[in-house]
Amino acid sequence: MQITIHTKAVHLHDNGQPNLLATLFAGPLSTAAFKTKEQAPAPATPELAPGETYCCLMPSRGDLRAYHLIFGAESTEQLTYGPDDTIDNANDHYDGAANTAALLASGKPHPAAAYCRGMGEQWYLPAHAEMMAAFVHCPESFNKEGYYWSSTQDGRYYAWVQDFEYGISYLTRDKGTQRRVRPARRSFI
Repeated sequence: MQITIHTKAVHLHDNGQPNLLATLFAGPLSTAAFKTKEQAPAPATPELAPGETYCCLMPSRGDLRAYHLIFGAESTEQLTYGPDDTIDNANDHYDGAANTAALLASGKPHPAAAYCRGMGEQWYLPAHAEMMAAFVHCPESFNKEGYYWSSTQDGRYYAWVQDFEYGISYLTRDKGTQRRVRPARRSFI
């Protein structure tokens, strides 16, 4: 078996047949995060409530255990990210739940994060990597027009957004712009 890394995708070659194993967004390759079919069966997909969309299995990363990523219904209106301000601990590219908690604990208005948490305690504004995973695994369940907010900020003025028509992910300088919002939740394995 041979593992080859091409840009940000990992391909597993077994008997000369390449198979997409996982999409990486950053960080070192950890063999503990990847199991082949022979090593462990895939965990069962969790039950979904009406209106929910199953996205994918997100691998463990640091202290964050592996989990199923599930999206809820899109907001009926476009919302802003929040004020131009740096919020401590709201810059994680992988942990949308932690980012959302930090945004809401700041005491400042963050409409996109508040909408997601308003669906229930387990719901949050997805992180940058979670939105990228959604483009890879379930783009058909997202609107192709406009961009979606992620919970990942990068300083006072910038936050990451995701497009579902072409897969563009970029830092926008205007947190006050109204954009699409799609809440996420986790089902840990």
